[in-house]
Amino acid sequence: MNSEKSVFEQFGDRYKEAASIPEMNGRYEIQADAEKRMAPIVAGQLGLTPQDSLLEIGFGAGMLLVPLSFYCARTVGIDHPQAVARLQSSHPGCGFELLSGEFPKTSPQEKFDAILVYSVLHALTSESEIINFVNAAAALLKPGGRLLLGDLPNTDKKDRFLSSSQGKSFSKEWEKRMTAARQEQGQGTHTPPVGGYFMNDSVILRILAALRDQKLNSYIYPQSPDLPFGHTREDILAIKPL
Repeated sequence: MNSEKSVFEQFGDRYKEAASIPEMNGRYEIQADAEKRMAPIVAGQLGLTPQDSLLEIGFGAGMLLVPLSFYCARTVGIDHPQAVARLQSSHPGCGFELLSGEFPKTSPQEKFDAILVYSVLHALTSESEIINFVNAAAALLKPGGRLLLGDLPNTDKKDRFLSSSQGKSFSKEWEKRMTAARQEQGQGTHTPPVGGYFMNDSVILRILAALRDQKLNSYIYPQSPDLPFGHTREDILAIKPL
């Protein structure tokens, strides 16, 4: 990918060129089964109901947008035109609405019961960009609405995990799986990261503070270890009071 392109356009290239859904999502092929566990967990975190309107910002391959659309009365997604084209091609006549553009430059003119930003924030290029993005998303919540900032990589959490006995055992088993995947099927390669801002405990806490500054009740949750990077990532849930 051309490093001179914006992060948004680099993701557009990935959406156009990726051969598989894990690759499009920036994950490993051996994590495909774990990816399938995400939708029901996210639906529970957001407390989705059949009456809800849902907005997903940065839906990528649609791994969450598509299944979550069945939980809600109305579902809207925003992402790069290449992501929109790919999802429309794979799901013609879909029951959700797709907007082409870069958030928050492109944003709906309405408010939602639930908003999902999953595996997106760490692709931004600075902490100020992350905070601006989060504040713009929070502004689209209805009273009682829920915002999930999901799959946040935390380098401090990763270091704590890898230095533990569990983490050391996990690392050994992970290397075995990766080696076997490469040898047997040519799998296991990882899509190079696009852009990226290293997030740690301090950044996570500043995101939480920004949400509380917006008068949202906000909480940090550990991810399930059954998810692709569950040992080293966490989620923030924010709720707008009625």
